[in-house]
Amino acid sequence: MKNIFYLICLFPLLLSSCARFAYFTKTNKESVDNSGMPVKNIQFYNDRRIQLRRVVSSEEAKLIGGKIRFINGEYISIAYMRRFTPGICEEAPDNKLIVKFEDGYFRTFTFQCDQRDAFTYFKVGPNKRPDLAKEKLLYSIVADKYEHLKGSRYAGIVKYENLEYTLRFRLHHSPHYVGQAPFIPSLLVRRDRSLNFRLNRRRIKGKRIATS
Repeated sequence: MKNIFYLICLFPLLLSSCARFAYFTKTNKESVDNSGMPVKNIQFYNDRRIQLRRVVSSEEAKLIGGKIRFINGEYISIAYMRRFTPGICEEAPDNKLIVKFEDGYFRTFTFQCDQRDAFTYFKVGPNKRPDLAKEKLLYSIVADKYEHLKGSRYAGIVKYENLEYTLRFRLHHSPHYVGQAPFIPSLLVRRDRSLNFRLNRRRIKGKRIATS
């Protein structure tokens, strides 16, 4: 008969004890894989507010939902996601996590650790930081053509809804986790909730030679 027990998976914590959230790291992912727990069972959160922008035609602006602005002679479709919005992982190929924060086809973001091209850009950017090695362990959003807009605001190009959007984000300091957030938007998990999952275990009792 199979006995079911609960295994409590406690993540190594990057941040101080006063923080509500911790960044999900490459080491965390390896621990989850080794335990046999599906990464799809983990509740993820985004670490900051992000905004998606796309130029649309005047006809399309009348049909699509969401927020439309008229900026510099162009209609701009805008969608945004608040900090700590919950998301779930749909796939986990190689060192990537495909995470969905809302229903709908192709509405996913790709998060990846050790993004060498992105870190090279931010290393020579206006806000150079010495601890980029730590950021390589984080699962950060994948984007192309990073650009420094103004002050702490940045932008990159992402695929969403199978269309090209401009992803806008900014550096920020939050009381929910100590220190400056990483350059690129990254995934968080709750620190105050252990990841509980079930394993099936049975004892193999052995086989004796039958005696007459």
